[in-house]
Amino acid sequence: EFRRVLFRSNGVAQASGQAITVSASNMANTYYVGGPVTGSEPLWAQAYDGTAWSGWGSGWTQNTVRLTNVLPVVSAPDKNLEQNQWVQASTLFTVTDGDGDAMTQYQFEDNTTTAGSGYLWANGATPAAGTVVTVNAADLSTTWIRGGANTGTDSWQVRANDGYGWSNWASFKNGRAHG
Repeated sequence: EFRRVLFRSNGVAQASGQAITVSASNMANTYYVGGPVTGSEPLWAQAYDGTAWSGWGSGWTQNTVRLTNVLPVVSAPDKNLEQNQWVQASTLFTVTDGDGDAMTQYQFEDNTTTAGSGYLWANGATPAAGTVVTVNAADLSTTWIRGGANTGTDSWQVRANDGYGWSNWASFKNGRAHG
């Protein structure tokens, strides 16, 4: 959905989805204004020679590129897991986005390299600790974190991408207790 002001003439926003008449002398003061989202749309025009209007013609498609973005914010509080407990990674953090953008990707990093520590299951594999793993949003529900086999604390980082940029890393810890 494109919520945009299509044209501005003499500083006045013109309604979208309808024809507007602009005199030849006012063409220099008429602007196309792109909206807040990336996209494209066909534009139509016709001309008046003082006697008759031409037919409508669509000779171009206007592309709009989003120029501003509010990056997502990730919150990941510490959480205790039982030894060897599996939890969906998505339950360990929340994401907010000031633009209301849907997240497109997530990245995880396991910062604990000790034997018996917890680990990530993502994209059908268990990556080595210290590896940044990118998970598409559609695959987040199949991304899991397992509490370690030994008691202790695991350190993680997560961040999110809204299709325009990455959030800052959010760090969290998983304490492991006897199960």
